[in-house]
Amino acid sequence: MTKAELRQHYLNKRLALSEKEVLDGNTSITQQLKKLDYTNLKVIHLFLPIAHHKEVDLWEFVHWLWDTKSHIKTVVPKCDFKTREMKTCLLTKDTQLTNENFGIPEPIDEIIIENHDIDLVITPLVVCDTKGHRVGYGKGFYDAFFKTCRADVQKIGVGFFPPVESISDVHEGDVEIDKYIF
Repeated sequence: MTKAELRQHYLNKRLALSEKEVLDGNTSITQQLKKLDYTNLKVIHLFLPIAHHKEVDLWEFVHWLWDTKSHIKTVVPKCDFKTREMKTCLLTKDTQLTNENFGIPEPIDEIIIENHDIDLVITPLVVCDTKGHRVGYGKGFYDAFFKTCRADVQKIGVGFFPPVESISDVHEGDVEIDKYIF
């Protein structure tokens, strides 16, 4: 299937998930994320969920990081839909958020962290294939963002569904994730 076909199919499938299925999926993903090795990590980039899209909710994981890995900075994207660029902003317990851009929670005050400082990116996706090619919302934000990070940045995708065998219209501008947690 193409990215557009997979996107439509899996967005519909995600919206059809029950509240319990979403909660169980979030719990499973959070438990798996907690098992990663955080020894040499200083900055973790992650996303905050768009609730009405039933995205993976990483808030429990964020609070766990703040409580147990205080040496690690957590950062989140702030998207510019005109330039199609993402800034990376610090997220702390005191950060105030707004949902002005399509319901995406973003920091009001921008404390910018440089992309080359990021060690791990936890990225949203709709579905991915077994080779690490991801299908997102189709705007290309993360593909462009990954290219501004260090070559050794770890890229982990999270989603509610197992990977598909392949995506028929992958192109050379797509950046693969290193690991997928579902």
